[in-house]
Amino acid sequence: MESVGSTEEKQTNGSYHASFDIGNPCTSLVNSMEEGVESLSPISLECSIYRVPNRLRHGNERVYTYKSHIVSIGPFHYGKESLRAMEEQNLRYLKAFIERTVKSMGFYIQVVREKEARLCGYYSDTIQFNSEQFVKIILLDAAFIIEVLLRFYFKTGRNLNVTILYKPWVIRDVSADMVLLENQLSFFILQHHYDAGKKMQHEQRLASINELSIYFFKIVVYNLKGTEDHKLELLHSPRIEHFVELIRYLYIPSKK
Repeated sequence: MESVGSTEEKQTNGSYHASFDIGNPCTSLVNSMEEGVESLSPISLECSIYRVPNRLRHGNERVYTYKSHIVSIGPFHYGKESLRAMEEQNLRYLKAFIERTVKSMGFYIQVVREKEARLCGYYSDTIQFNSEQFVKIILLDAAFIIEVLLRFYFKTGRNLNVTILYKPWVIRDVSADMVLLENQLSFFILQHHYDAGKKMQHEQRLASINELSIYFFKIVVYNLKGTEDHKLELLHSPRIEHFVELIRYLYIPSKK
């Protein structure tokens, strides 16, 4: 049986600790840090698009990171003044893509919204745009890239009132921008958009998004004409996260 003395002692100790917590000068700091820890976003296992370390940026901006000549792809550099001239062209390419696939704008917006959390997880930095802005960026960029690949592969589009990319200097700059490390879009969303538009012209269903991409980069960017065709099978692998990784796979020697 518990004695009266021990009960009084517990009550006294409890009162002491309660008063100590109330008067503890560290309490507000503890609460603040606990809130910060609890608010941390989980680290995605699919994170693969990173900012380049500052030590690599100096003197190498154009090679490594963000010195795009014409187009921003993805959220890292969207809205930069030097790249805004291309934004109207991106809208034109989106219009052409929707007309090509016989789908509605709302259909593709919903496609991106459903994948929004996964798409955010690909980027190392916290996305600095709200949900609506982020969805807009991804949709515009995905449609632009797919249209560029299709037009280059099938040599179409000269009479579609979107002729800017048929100027040689422009296509070179755009293709170079597409392989900058901080200028990437996840490959899976390109695949998803391409597969969703199944009502494309018959001949345009014959090539996969992998084939379109390889053809484009082999010829326009790196002149990799000797790359083995059997690597097309490898590129169906989910390990391909974006165009930078695709280029890396094209450079890997065959095991033969």
